[in-house]
Amino acid sequence: MYITSWNLGHSSALDERPAELVPATTPAEVQLVWQKEKGMPDYNFGVNFREYRWMEDCFWHYSTTLSLEKRDGFVPVLTFEFLDYRYTIRANGDVLADSEGMFTPVKLNLEKYAGEDVLLEVIFHPIPKVPGMPEDRNQACMSVKPPCSYEWDWHPRLVPTGLSGDVTLEYRPLSHFTAAEYRYTLADDFSSVTVNAELTVSGAGDVTVELLDGDTVVAEAAICAPAAGTYNVPVTLANPKLWWCRGQGEPNRYTVRAAIGNGDISDTVTRAIGFRRVKLVMNEGAWRAIPPQTQGKYPITLELNGRKIFAKGSNVVSPAIFFSKITPE
Repeated sequence: MYITSWNLGHSSALDERPAELVPATTPAEVQLVWQKEKGMPDYNFGVNFREYRWMEDCFWHYSTTLSLEKRDGFVPVLTFEFLDYRYTIRANGDVLADSEGMFTPVKLNLEKYAGEDVLLEVIFHPIPKVPGMPEDRNQACMSVKPPCSYEWDWHPRLVPTGLSGDVTLEYRPLSHFTAAEYRYTLADDFSSVTVNAELTVSGAGDVTVELLDGDTVVAEAAICAPAAGTYNVPVTLANPKLWWCRGQGEPNRYTVRAAIGNGDISDTVTRAIGFRRVKLVMNEGAWRAIPPQTQGKYPITLELNGRKIFAKGSNVVSPAIFFSKITPE
């Protein structure tokens, strides 16, 4: 279930209540919500973006009420896709998360509140700025905020903050995956690959990891997880089909499927994965090259799966100022 209806207001301190709240439909950064509700001017036109500058230094409070069901064998789990940038999350006044960064989803177990109505608050702190830095993109140098947001020649000074991605509520089995990471090692001759699944589970259960080629299971491994924790499950596949970039071969991919079962209830996570070995290698005779010195031989080459290829690319800037407005199209 998507949580899209919120109230939004701002204050000058974390524990200060906003003087005013407006309705907010997410995903949407605070600037977009305030623009819609307050009739602020189009930030794309002229120097209208300057009218949004004050928003950088506020604490922004999103709030909503969740009615959580109590389901036997299941727990309510709340997932935030993107939180931009420094945030504090509270449920009925309890701090559930307090961190920064928008690139890792935040998952919260709300089992404690099952069967209750919960006041959920997501508070965004003022945008990060390094003290003493000039009022430009150097202010972002101690964070992973896009420096262009702090003003560039092609981007106005307009630094997004807020609920940039989806917020979802789902009921997961008591024993479920809270994290899943996959790393693999290819044999030197590409004759096999071993995938190491690092799985974090919330409770005991039988864990199975499968590698699928289409609908066919081509390799699998299983362990018994005696309790909540993180477990490593290696799976080895002989003669894997390799992933190749465009123009060099097929971009072959497999599916990794992990499952944990406890009685009749199970939880499953899947992910696509491609196997390849990428190296940056120096060309013979080019070791002493000093870029950008013009020379007949390039000093460094990209090697994919043992084959040297000519790598080319281009520079892509943000397709939109606000992340929530970027569509797949």
